[in-house]
Amino acid sequence: MKVSYIFSFFLLFFVYKNTNTVVCDNGYGDLAATSALTTVIKDPISLTIKDIYEHGVKNPFTKIIHKLKKFIRYRKVLRWSRMWWVLLVREIVGDNTIEKKTEKCYTNCVSIQHK
Repeated sequence: MKVSYIFSFFLLFFVYKNTNTVVCDNGYGDLAATSALTTVIKDPISLTIKDIYEHGVKNPFTKIIHKLKKFIRYRKVLRWSRMWWVLLVREIVGDNTIEKKTEKCYTNCVSIQHK
């Protein structure tokens, strides 16, 4: 950690020594120096904080939310596919015994759906 502080201080000193100072009557030289310091120091820190937020906070929560949405969607699809399967079997097979069994299953599925 201390090495990075020393390196950043050295980098700041190097940039300061190699920067041409613009002297103007209107005082725009201070504005140029301020924007240069903002570009060198403030922007990388804010980008680092933004990256930490994105990868450490935002991404895990969005992954959890997407998994929950997928699970709920899968349950709905599974329920509807069971009902369509029962209806398909009732259409194909005209046998009363199988139709009664599927009717029993269908009423159970419908009662579960309305709960």
